Amino acid sequence: MNSDTELMERAAKACVESLKNVYDRSESFLVFCGMGSNGGDGLCITRFFAEAGYQSRAIIVKHRDKYSEATLHQLEKLKKYNADLVTEIEEGFSIKNFSSSIVVIDAILGTGTNRPLDGLLADVVHYVNDLNNLKISIELPTGLAVDDVPAPDHTILNADATLTFQQMKRCMLHEEARAFCGVVEVLDIGLDAQFVHSTSTPYSMVSHAMMKSIYRPRSEFGHKGTFGTAHIIAGSDGMAGAATLACTAALRSGAGKVIAHVPKSNVLPLQINIGEAICKVCGENEISPLPEAKNLKHVLVGPGIGIGVGARRAMRTLIEDITAPLVIDADGINLLAQDLDLLDKIPEGSILTPHVAEFERLFGQAHNSLHRVDMARREAMKYNLHIVLKGHFTSIIQPDGSCFYNTTGNSGMATAGSGDVLAGIIVGLLARGYSSTHAALLGVYFHGLSGDFAALKLSQEAVMARDINDHLGKAFLTLGKS
Repeated sequence: MNSDTELMERAAKACVESLKNVYDRSESFLVFCGMGSNGGDGLCITRFFAEAGYQSRAIIVKHRDKYSEATLHQLEKLKKYNADLVTEIEEGFSIKNFSSSIVVIDAILGTGTNRPLDGLLADVVHYVNDLNNLKISIELPTGLAVDDVPAPDHTILNADATLTFQQMKRCMLHEEARAFCGVVEVLDIGLDAQFVHSTSTPYSMVSHAMMKSIYRPRSEFGHKGTFGTAHIIAGSDGMAGAATLACTAALRSGAGKVIAHVPKSNVLPLQINIGEAICKVCGENEISPLPEAKNLKHVLVGPGIGIGVGARRAMRTLIEDITAPLVIDADGINLLAQDLDLLDKIPEGSILTPHVAEFERLFGQAHNSLHRVDMARREAMKYNLHIVLKGHFTSIIQPDGSCFYNTTGNSGMATAGSGDVLAGIIVGLLARGYSSTHAALLGVYFHGLSGDFAALKLSQEAVMARDINDHLGKAFLTLGKS
């Protein structure tokens, strides 16, 4: 058995074992197969199911002249087992009606798609999409490309679930493509881990193992000076909550001390809500310039500061004076968008944490979410910055252009103040001595994981930003003693 055939059979076996955990032998499967490797997986799946006592049948979509060698081998094996299990269709096909209870498996095209579907392939996908049957795609829904997202007019198979191999494909981390994938299950098919990690790509996924490798437990002999001071420039009239959430997050992340630089109108609510934070008055109802800015380290600026004249002046003064990396969030980013010349003056290694609208105010509109990440990579390299592009799969982009997709978190975190918490976590980790790279990665991971714990306890609907702060301790405990 050659390596292609062996890999094909491992992949098919993993799919069948996964599906056998859900479906018993009363279920039937209809497998639509292409003529390349994905089709070979489908033919092998058909045979494995039949051998296990399930009703299964394959329909081969003859969309090109030749089968791949490994797929032809699987076709011969299936025909040898039972030739009646295989049907071929071509242009002008007609398929006999079948029960809507049959599970349809899509193994037409996998990772090799590089252009929009047309002709027979498009016709078959339209036919399958019109079925009321449950649809499960193998590797990728037919029509999706690995490293791109579809245009609105592209023909894509709309799957209820997708079984993919070894790791998620990049397109699955973007909403335009993920909408076609349904529930995604990643199956281990025994690819060499060293080979996978050695493959050159700027794109990676944040993992628990990665976070465990960079996490540093607190020293038993440390004191509050050991764990650093985070400075948080936040708040304006009516926005003390943003400062409170960010300060709480920085303290929950292990900073030894947090100093809140806030307008006078924010001091009382801040001290009532988080007495552990030290308050320094900086303006009356709006932030004013900090006289000692050039001496500060581990500074977060932006939560709730507004975009008025005073805040704009304070932002410009801060960036022109400070030399240490900043964490810039929310209105700090909006103020940068008003004064684009400040981008060249931001200290190297600073971390920007925009949501989509803030990013586009600063850097321009993207064609789609994947293009937006590519834009962020370009801007991070241009200005030597870290950009945390917030979303369902937040992208953490480094100054060298490397991009890490985070998979913790849930839609319950789409709530007012959640971003203030994230920014506070990151500056708290900077204060503890983490590099900008590690603070951004750990901060996003912990933020999402805390939101997951909060949602498990409260439901996604009921999660508030303060609940993310309240569950940070549980998130830290997942990486070991702290």
